[in-house]
Amino acid sequence: MELHAVIARQNAPQIFTIGPNEPPFSSTSLTANLVTRVALAVVANLVCLVPLRLLYRNGEFAATVLIVVIEVKNVFTILMALLWQTDDVEAWWPGYGLCDAEPFVYNGCAGVFVTCLLAIMRNLAHQVGVMRANPMTVRERRRRNLIQALIIFPLPLVQLAFTWPLTARRYAVGTLMGCSWVPSSTWPFLVFFVIAQLVISVVAAIYAVITFFRFRQVTKTTISALGSNRAAFLRSQRSKHRLYLVVVSILVPFLPISVTLCVINVQTMGALEPFDFHAIHYSPTSSPPWGSIVYIPSHLNNFGSLNNGYISILTAIPIFLFFGMTKDAMNSYRAVLLHVGFGKIWPDLHNEYDPDRKAMQAAASAGYITRVSAKTKMSQTSSHYKLTAHASISSGDSITGVTSLSHLLTPRLAASLRGSPYSDYPIVPPPASRWMSRLPRNPFPFRNKTDGIQLAPSPPSSHPPRLPPLDTHASEFVFTSEPKRR
Repeated sequence: MELHAVIARQNAPQIFTIGPNEPPFSSTSLTANLVTRVALAVVANLVCLVPLRLLYRNGEFAATVLIVVIEVKNVFTILMALLWQTDDVEAWWPGYGLCDAEPFVYNGCAGVFVTCLLAIMRNLAHQVGVMRANPMTVRERRRRNLIQALIIFPLPLVQLAFTWPLTARRYAVGTLMGCSWVPSSTWPFLVFFVIAQLVISVVAAIYAVITFFRFRQVTKTTISALGSNRAAFLRSQRSKHRLYLVVVSILVPFLPISVTLCVINVQTMGALEPFDFHAIHYSPTSSPPWGSIVYIPSHLNNFGSLNNGYISILTAIPIFLFFGMTKDAMNSYRAVLLHVGFGKIWPDLHNEYDPDRKAMQAAASAGYITRVSAKTKMSQTSSHYKLTAHASISSGDSITGVTSLSHLLTPRLAASLRGSPYSDYPIVPPPASRWMSRLPRNPFPFRNKTDGIQLAPSPPSSHPPRLPPLDTHASEFVFTSEPKRR
């Protein structure tokens, strides 16, 4: 392709452009692309701040590094688009200094991006396989972070070491895309920049598949235990949805994009050349010379290079859906909106976000004791257990049905006594007894079908009713199995 000299200065490298500099220098699509990428990059960085803060506080090393890399790439996307907005190359800033450092930042971020995804998916597959209940100790957390660092940083460090030796031209500048690294077509670029990133992407996808099948096995074994606890069931469903989102994000957009970029880079390289640092940087036959800068207008650039900045912008979507939809993250967003003043528009922002509130209320109401008109009975439909007493309670109390609980003072009993002839007398609770600590806990708190307690009528007396203390030698309640009816 023909190169046209734009600027030729004494003791300064020449600047060339691909193709002549002819109007029009702007178009509707170019302006829309500029506004869209800048606006979306700003929104993506703002949305990722809350997950970044929460992940850093929770000690999630790999996820924190990933979000920092995305923030940095989005900042460069905004800066490059604002500096080189149109195709008027004669008005462009050459980018001295900034474009000299940008290849190192870009290659380091690109390498850390894929290795962080690998570390995250490996850690996620391990956590799903272990499913431990207790939190990690400080020593275990440090060991995990060390392993993640050994996964994340070796490849980017190798890429940074090869950035300068493999640079075939000082740099190139394109419309909206800004600075661009120009590598030489040698085997180190093919091995460490093209094939290595593809291999890491494939391994991350394999870990995603392992995580998916492991979580399915765990879900099958715990679904019966979570069926009686609606709040725990809903939390499990949210975790499953977020986990599936990460798996889908790795398998659907990330892996195909990595394969596509690998194919494009291999096609662009052409025939491989031997790696020779002196020949790359100081070849007298190189045209244009190594220190030259090449300008590329938008209409002469390919679609992938022009819109490469959208990859980091779109990555913010699964990060927000996976890390930004938790309870703590939503309350952080709510606090920010309240600070800005949106509470006057949406009054519900003053209420703390709790996705388990309704489920907890429903689960708690299922275990309350309500009134019934006849005798009280404790039964379980599925297990056919019933509560029986093997010793009578002192003071000559009658046992109706299973047992009489008229001597147990509860808030509901106090409320029911208000309508009795003795509502004007004070109700004295029974003294503390060791028998109360020996009363077994209901093993099915969310399947209690007891509908209430009705006090047995008592003849009027001139003395206020006193609840006698329970016998300290009363026997325990035990569960006996009822034979199934056929």
